Amino acid sequence: MTTDDLQNVLAIDSSTSVLKLGLQFQSDRMVKSGEQVEQSHGQMIIRKIQNLLESAALSIDQVNAIVVCTGPGSFTGLRIGLAAAKGIAVANDIPVVGVSLFEIAARKLSQRSAPVMVLVPFIRKEYFCCRVTAGSFEPSDISTVSLGDIPAMMAEGPVATIGVTSADGIGVAGNGHKMESIEYDCSDLLLLGLAQLAAGRHGDLSELEPLYLMKSQAEIKFEKRQQNGNS
Repeated sequence: MTTDDLQNVLAIDSSTSVLKLGLQFQSDRMVKSGEQVEQSHGQMIIRKIQNLLESAALSIDQVNAIVVCTGPGSFTGLRIGLAAAKGIAVANDIPVVGVSLFEIAARKLSQRSAPVMVLVPFIRKEYFCCRVTAGSFEPSDISTVSLGDIPAMMAEGPVATIGVTSADGIGVAGNGHKMESIEYDCSDLLLLGLAQLAAGRHGDLSELEPLYLMKSQAEIKFEKRQQNGNS
């Protein structure tokens, strides 16, 4: 796609309890929002997208492409965000690209030569983790750790979190190390997504899924907890 094809690009991040939206319009202008929605993504997402479009004096049929966060994160939130993105894309016949929180973290840590272990909330007291080195990571290395494992992990080297909210209860530190929090918003999502779109890297909508659904270890652990809870 050319720059002219990407005048108005919508970004959606529903991976946490804070619904983050962004809109690049007229190629070089941007509006964005972030609101605590807890578990109400489904009730609010369409209205919030409409509010964002109205602030830029655009209608939904003027959106040229969508960038959506693929997580990891809230199961329900991610599903709702992806469903909204796919629905708009189908209605407007426009492309959608996915960007993960680990990709955002890798970009934010691109100037670090030393490895940083990045944590993303999974389920209560458990986290996805992956090592980021010099701005890159291996998706196949993503695994899960429990809250109790984190102090020992911090003793081995730097640890950073992304997508963590105050409700996640991860305020831990150990052995003189401080845990870094990686702050981001939809401008980061747009930057990475626009690079993908410009390079033509957007695929079949049916293959666009939350990142953690591709990780069998996480699926198994989640299913085991569900089974234990129902037994």
